[in-house]
Amino acid sequence: MRRSSPTSSTPHWPSGPTWCTPSRPTPGRTASCATSHRAARNWCWPPCSPSRFHPLRKLPADPRRYRPPARRGRRQRRLPGRRAHLGGRQRRLGAGGAARGGPRRIRLQLPAAVLAVLEDGAVQRNSRPAPGEPARRHPRAGRRGDGRGDHLPEAVRQRQRSRGLDLDDRRAAAVLGRDPVLPRPDRRIPRCRTAYPRRQTPLPDGGFADPPARYHRDAGCARTSGCFGTDAGRGAGNRRREGQWGVSDRIIFSRPYRAGRELTNLEAVLGSDHSHGDGRFTRSATAKLKDITGAQHALLTTSCTHALELAALLLELGHDDEVIVPSFAFTSAATSIALRGATCVFVDIDEQTGNIDPAAVADAITARTKAVLVMHYGGVAAAMEPLLALADRHGLAVIEDNAHGLGGTWRGRQLGTIGTLGTQSFHDTKNVHCGEGGALLLSDDILMGRAEIMREKGTDRARFLRGQVDKYSWQDIGSSYLPSELNAAVLDAQLDEFETIQKDRHRVWDTYAAALPDWAARKDVRLMHVPDDAEHTAHLFYLRMPTEESRDGMIRHLSELGIVAPFHYIPLDSSPAGSKYGRTPVPCVRSARFSATLLRLPLWPMLTEQQLQRVVDGVTGFEW
Repeated sequence: MRRSSPTSSTPHWPSGPTWCTPSRPTPGRTASCATSHRAARNWCWPPCSPSRFHPLRKLPADPRRYRPPARRGRRQRRLPGRRAHLGGRQRRLGAGGAARGGPRRIRLQLPAAVLAVLEDGAVQRNSRPAPGEPARRHPRAGRRGDGRGDHLPEAVRQRQRSRGLDLDDRRAAAVLGRDPVLPRPDRRIPRCRTAYPRRQTPLPDGGFADPPARYHRDAGCARTSGCFGTDAGRGAGNRRREGQWGVSDRIIFSRPYRAGRELTNLEAVLGSDHSHGDGRFTRSATAKLKDITGAQHALLTTSCTHALELAALLLELGHDDEVIVPSFAFTSAATSIALRGATCVFVDIDEQTGNIDPAAVADAITARTKAVLVMHYGGVAAAMEPLLALADRHGLAVIEDNAHGLGGTWRGRQLGTIGTLGTQSFHDTKNVHCGEGGALLLSDDILMGRAEIMREKGTDRARFLRGQVDKYSWQDIGSSYLPSELNAAVLDAQLDEFETIQKDRHRVWDTYAAALPDWAARKDVRLMHVPDDAEHTAHLFYLRMPTEESRDGMIRHLSELGIVAPFHYIPLDSSPAGSKYGRTPVPCVRSARFSATLLRLPLWPMLTEQQLQRVVDGVTGFEW
């Protein structure tokens, strides 16, 4: 049998199912394998395995003899000592071989398992058949499973069985022998990154960290069973079941509402010459927000976090000031204060509502206290009467973090307009959204004039646009808190549908409130509480389990049923930044207990009655 000529212009590719070629990959192999070979015009080794690319132009009769490929455009003179790239490693060439074109030897340390395959003839020799002679085939070529692994050493076969590898003998030799050519996972079977079951740890946004491997089989996606908010798995042919329910039946925790007019507004903005903010959609959305809240002044911002930062700027917080903050709150409440150099004083909450405890506020007031930040958790009003009395007595400002409470009331007064300053959130998890957005609500004309300047990078540009000045200039400190017209266009469409959104959310909230009280009384579970003098916004519906273990078990149980039910905030005083930027006069025991036992049920307007019944059945069916 004569060898292929190194100067042959048309290479001969051996036939049979054991080889991949640049022009004709083996049937059943992955598209990426064929693409790699067409790009590099080389072969893969071991033969026909979906493995990492191996840059050999030809496989010699003895793999320990290697002839480097010639560079395109000119012949390369191969001198002793030249290096060749082999399988991601640098191998030094020996001095043997012909002066030009002949094969050279390299020192290649092959694993014992691969040598066993070679000695037994498992690798087909790359020889060109004589005219009229059929191409040679691998001695064990054929369908998978025919004599698979019979020639391998016993130690290799034992390791193969212990790992449960479904590989043929050549691929097993490459995997178990740790050959420089490492296998690539078969792209036809999407695999999770976590190959082995690990301890499931709940995540604050839903799902688990390090869950057991599950295959979603959704267009090559390797999501796990605990991924947050996914409704993947479209297509019945690719669906793999998770517990009782399929992946496509997954009930996510939150889904943004689509009013229907957002695209029309966006097209109007993109077709105009004004998309940078403070245009007609900004003015329209601001007017609608003032109509809903009854606020005297309102300024749209790029987020509720920026609205809180703007409030801290207006109050001129400094290094000698303290602001009382509930321990159970979102991080933006604390960062907006810490950015100004003031100290956060964390106090405990009322366990019935999750809102700040007025008695704890009274105990934390000092001569340095300048403001109290009140969050209306879940859209349920805090106990405002004693808080306002404390603020009047000590001359404190009241900042309302009303991210959850658009449309909520306390004794008929709209949340966000009761204190000195109020903030709103239009993040896409909120009842009304524009992707990312917020607002600052004010009742003081002087504060409004300064806030307008600070929102526009410290300039009086807003007055210039209204024609009140002939040019604008730097007036005060500030930042860029003005949203674009694109955000305002989406928000404007959402505010038009505010009543419809609230009606659908209350339908979902009322379903939970009617179906779960009897079960909760038997199981010592506390449901969300709304005081008589407050009207909630149906932003959240939460359960408080008896223990943290039962809470984690409920989250895991619902996740197996395809229902995402996450917990919520970690107390700020127990966080790493809490001790750095704040202080805690009294341990916040109730905040820690509230956080450790709380989980939230899915709540969004488009939930169907069938989905709600699934959630109720999943909750009531959990035993601990």
